[in-house]
Amino acid sequence: MQLFEGSITQGLVRSPGSAENRWVDECAPPGSQKLAAFEDTADPLKVLKHIQDTTVKGVFWLKDFARYLDEAEIARQFREVAQLFSLNCSAIILTGDTIKLPPEILSASVYLIHNPLH
Repeated sequence: MQLFEGSITQGLVRSPGSAENRWVDECAPPGSQKLAAFEDTADPLKVLKHIQDTTVKGVFWLKDFARYLDEAEIARQFREVAQLFSLNCSAIILTGDTIKLPPEILSASVYLIHNPLH
């Protein structure tokens, strides 16, 4: 499956790397090749609509995205994408400081907590 990374600053990009190593080091040295984002995907609502319309099965890693789920339209679109993904084997990964999901999708969610102090 393809890995896509999204952030408010860069938009949604297809992650570079081989099948064995798809995760990208965000601390890569300056001058590393920067991938072009899909058009108009830095906006939270537009990135969800883009993800919903894509025909590629994949993992969509949305960085610091949970803060936007307080907005009704974004939360509704997120639920629609989550429902679609429950049928087509794709996934969304949210990373960030505090992640609070809409109650309607908690049954389709898995939380992984990293606590560096333990």
